[in-house]
Amino acid sequence: MAAPSGEAAIKLFEKEPVSIVLMDMEMEGMDGYEIVKRLRALPRGQRVPIVALTGQAAPEDRRRCLDAGCTDHVGKPFTRETLVAMVEKYRARTELSDAASPIPIPIDADLADLVPESLTEWREDAAKLSRLIEDQNFDAIRRIGHDFKGAGEPYGFVELTRLGKQIEQLAQQEDRDSLEGRIAEVQSYLARVRPVFDGVSRGPE
Repeated sequence: MAAPSGEAAIKLFEKEPVSIVLMDMEMEGMDGYEIVKRLRALPRGQRVPIVALTGQAAPEDRRRCLDAGCTDHVGKPFTRETLVAMVEKYRARTELSDAASPIPIPIDADLADLVPESLTEWREDAAKLSRLIEDQNFDAIRRIGHDFKGAGEPYGFVELTRLGKQIEQLAQQEDRDSLEGRIAEVQSYLARVRPVFDGVSRGPE
């Protein structure tokens, strides 16, 4: 599916089951940077990979794309093989997450007001991990892992604590390959969890 403008891209994203977005960052009108920020603010926006396509390949241009919310960056000109490999890499991850069944998490009544905001923050931090691992920012990854480790179990998210501990340890070891696997796991887990309040499951806000 292709969109001729930024407004059309946002509407398409809202209506269609999109597994990956290839974003021309230099579109006329609303540019790709603004579109990405708006997509990330939508309910599914944190889960879907967005790959920036630009005419620039300098490190500072890649950084600007990642800071805007893109998952990855491809500078023009690029080969068909490069683009196909990028699409397959992220589409496979997204389809695996979408196909997985929801994980219900019973929530104590005393925590009912705190969990939705905490879950939103955890999902945002998990999304940041994709950029941080590309930058090999192991210290920032370690801090997020440490936060997950401490915050998950008290709210009933035991798996988040387990994964957070592993992420913290692997970041200390600067084990990028193993970290990529744990990051994919925690992102999938947080996308699937559904808090259950008084027997009623709530999906992502």
